[in-house]
Amino acid sequence: MASRAGPRASGTDGSDYSHRETVASHYQTSADLKLSVRKCLLPHLVLAAFFVFKYFAVIFGSKYFVALEVWEMIWLCSGVCAFIGFSSLSKNDVTRLAIYAIGNFFLGLLPLAYGVTQLVKKMNVDFRDMKDTPTTWKNSPMKMAIVAVCVTWQIAGLVQSVRLIKTWRSMTDRKKTR
Repeated sequence: MASRAGPRASGTDGSDYSHRETVASHYQTSADLKLSVRKCLLPHLVLAAFFVFKYFAVIFGSKYFVALEVWEMIWLCSGVCAFIGFSSLSKNDVTRLAIYAIGNFFLGLLPLAYGVTQLVKKMNVDFRDMKDTPTTWKNSPMKMAIVAVCVTWQIAGLVQSVRLIKTWRSMTDRKKTR
């Protein structure tokens, strides 16, 4: 048994065994990508929780919030996929992370793209004649900012989750070949 301050073999300083201390690169990549995906999923889940709160506030008659549009309700379903993706990280579950990636694209990014086109059309109509701008124009810039943030998080989450799926699959392929 070796000790840190005790005698060493002659001709060595102990650094020749440093190769035993390294972590395999695919495990390090998996850990880094898990952190990246988690950083994309947490804001997604928080924003989805906010939209659920907004939805119930509208149902209970709040005058402060406007009703959700159809594309916003479809986007809200992507929060369920984000929860499934978040639960996949602890078990390295490729299937659940793939469900998140597919749901993120179809229930997250596509409704957001549709929402952007609708918001741009609405702003064009609102600002066509500056003398007759409606009083609801103030909601449009805030919605555009929220949609831009959502698009950024969801694209990053999709890219990172696809990279993580590839890493996990390569790890299982290595286990099968042994």
